[in-house]
Amino acid sequence: MAQWQKTTIKRDNGEIAEAQAPVIISASRSTDIPAFYADWFFHRLKVGYSAWTNPFNGVKSFVSYEKCRFIVFWSKNPEPLLGHLDELKERNIGCYIQYTLNDYEKEGLEKGVPPLEERIDTFKRLVDQLGQGRVIWRFDPLILTDQIGMDDLLRKVENIGDQLRGYTEKLVFSYADITLYKKVKANLEKSHVNYTEWSTAQMEEFAQRLSDLNQKWHYKLATCGEKIDLTPYGIQHNRCIDDDLMIRFAHHDKALMDFLGVEITEGDLFNPKPTIIKHRDNRDKGQRQFCGCMVSKDIGEYNTCPHLCEYCYANASKEKAQENYNKTRNESFGRNDNGKIIYICHQKTRHMNQPATYNKAVIPNSSVITDELSINSPIVDFQNNDNQAVVNSTIMIAELHDYNKPMGVATYKTTAEMPEELRKALPDVEALKKLL
Repeated sequence: MAQWQKTTIKRDNGEIAEAQAPVIISASRSTDIPAFYADWFFHRLKVGYSAWTNPFNGVKSFVSYEKCRFIVFWSKNPEPLLGHLDELKERNIGCYIQYTLNDYEKEGLEKGVPPLEERIDTFKRLVDQLGQGRVIWRFDPLILTDQIGMDDLLRKVENIGDQLRGYTEKLVFSYADITLYKKVKANLEKSHVNYTEWSTAQMEEFAQRLSDLNQKWHYKLATCGEKIDLTPYGIQHNRCIDDDLMIRFAHHDKALMDFLGVEITEGDLFNPKPTIIKHRDNRDKGQRQFCGCMVSKDIGEYNTCPHLCEYCYANASKEKAQENYNKTRNESFGRNDNGKIIYICHQKTRHMNQPATYNKAVIPNSSVITDELSINSPIVDFQNNDNQAVVNSTIMIAELHDYNKPMGVATYKTTAEMPEELRKALPDVEALKKLL
């Protein structure tokens, strides 16, 4: 695991905390940030940090974005990124996307993803915006069941591969290793999916037939995290977080190149191609044995992805993932500089475990999302300099101390009944009319 430089941050609640400051961000192997948490991520990027909980020991720490130079996104539905990519350009942060584009619609193995046609369209739109090579097609994992044989998988791959011609340069795949992952095995068995493990002979047969298909595409073929050597079929071991791609797309970024230990000498009249020398091995020794990824900091959290894929390794259960995601959707709030949480609802009290209906006022210049992914929410902007929320002449203010205890709020029906400090914070009547 990489050791990143340390820095200090000022948290949303005003506390000063230590944070690691990675150069390369992975977003994320643990959950689908682009699909479900894109607003949260880009808000936290703007704020400058986010919280992260270590999945092995439960310790919370903080990740600063002050030194971030490159982001690798992982997603099965990165469509929400389309509205944010310009923000990365403005910050001179490079990126590419590992886009898992499978076809298990008929079998219902990926119930939470959009229809295949929409996902292929998203792939093409992302390439149009980002450019060739920055959106990488993954068919991952390849799973055999009593409903899906090798012929079926090859037909599915061929169908997608034909439609992506001119839009992808590479296909990355892996064979489902079910018995190696207890959560995967448990999730499949709980859903009564009758899976079959891949044998070495089957892996090699699939590789040969895929290589034959590739004669019409000429894609680069690569496996993710696989022990088996498929180079006789023209299939390489992949580096999903790849310093070569970073050099290709961000060679002008001296800070990134210095971090990677890359020396670039510009070409001359007789040899116009630049000379690139890598002075060190950037492989992340903390990853799985056959993972080729280079060092990065993953910022996701497990048990937060509601794609609800039957073979998921990142969720202990679909119920837990859905519960966590629903919590983020039901708890929309704003936070002021003093760490106070402002809820908009027509209730004098509310227990944190019960959903509420919110009437939203869209008012600019407010910080609205907590630093923790596990309790983030869709962006809802709230009002004015003191961050008071105003809805239907009702103002509710509460300071959040504990998520598991009831929260009391004070409700004011008219401005005459309000404390003077709140009354001064309100805009005039005409401004309120426009806002509401």
